[in-house]
Amino acid sequence: MNFQKLKKHLDEFLPLYVSLSMIAGFFAGLHVNVKAHGNLLKTLNMLVVISMIYPMMINLRIEALKKTAKSWKNLLIALIIGLVYAPLLMYALAFVFHINPTLSLGLLLAVVVPCSSMAIAYTGLSEGNLELATIIVAVSFTLAIATVPGWLKLFASTYHLNISAWLLIKTILIVVFIPLIFGYLTRIYLLKKIGTKGFEKIKPLFPSISLLGMYAIVLLIFMEKAKLMASKAHVVAVALIPLVLYYVITLLLLTYFDKKIGLNYEDHMAIVFTSVGKNEGTAMAIALSAGMGLMAIPPAIVPILQIPFMVSYVKFGRSIKKLYARGKGITLEAQYLGALACETKMGILDILGRGEKCTCKLAEELGVDRSVISRHLQTLKESGIVDGIEKGGSVYYRIVNKEFLRLITPITDLLKRRTRRS
Repeated sequence: MNFQKLKKHLDEFLPLYVSLSMIAGFFAGLHVNVKAHGNLLKTLNMLVVISMIYPMMINLRIEALKKTAKSWKNLLIALIIGLVYAPLLMYALAFVFHINPTLSLGLLLAVVVPCSSMAIAYTGLSEGNLELATIIVAVSFTLAIATVPGWLKLFASTYHLNISAWLLIKTILIVVFIPLIFGYLTRIYLLKKIGTKGFEKIKPLFPSISLLGMYAIVLLIFMEKAKLMASKAHVVAVALIPLVLYYVITLLLLTYFDKKIGLNYEDHMAIVFTSVGKNEGTAMAIALSAGMGLMAIPPAIVPILQIPFMVSYVKFGRSIKKLYARGKGITLEAQYLGALACETKMGILDILGRGEKCTCKLAEELGVDRSVISRHLQTLKESGIVDGIEKGGSVYYRIVNKEFLRLITPITDLLKRRTRRS
């Protein structure tokens, strides 16, 4: 079975499947006596939660935490936005729009959870800094053990709602920490058993299982809360307003702020997807496991908003890259000249001028170490000369700046003629 195709299909149609799960769950909940099947649903809820969180943790590279030292500033920005700014903004929005206290706590739950592992996929699609994204995901999941129950307990007291701090901590331990440990141990076992290549082949299976688990959680939440939602439909509709504003305000703010402080495009994209995007599966799992009633609704409806916002930001990647390159004209010109002055870069461009190639093929043809090729490709990408696209687990590079291609073609032809004469 082609796991990559399965994952791509589930990712591509995620908004549709979430919508169908919501509709199916809602109508089932209106016609089924949920209370009569309470024990069965409780068991199903736990199985679904495990089926979603555990596979997600297998792909999480905890060893990337060792590399946090060199990226600590960018890491700090992402953590402040994701774990501090997000809940404070949502609290302010819920206050402004006079949202029902219980629903407000659900909105806060939707944004206090750590970032989604899908953030890494979005970062990769937008050609952002994957290493930084992985670090942020790992650290945010670790910190969530303290930040989620802490924020919820604090906000619950302002709404005069009683939530057991121990219940929240216990839920986080069950939903996040234990799967994190077993996921890491599973990853180590698989890498030893089938090797890196074998692991890369089955790697897309794990997020696919997590997505299927998320659809099941959405269905179960809407089935269990259908009668409650039907009686308070207007309240749920009002809750969508602060969620939309959260995404619009935060995306615009980060785009401006990161450029203002001089971050490069790659780091910016990693920070955006890991701080703005939330792991709603974890939020739903917490709400479901802790029996939080109406609080479970906002996390369940967030994917319908989050997916379009995140995908749109990926689609605008080229425009954002141009925005971040603006005002760096001298630097780009220097990089262009640097490409012409570097033998390895000229070799890469000569090969790519004949068609797209992956890093391993470039290294093989030029007789240069892959790490050296990767470093030169990164420079050429930052200059806007080349671009990469993922195919079958490998990234293939091509020249996207046609003017630069026309500029170097006569130079490479001249060098070839001289080489043949000598």
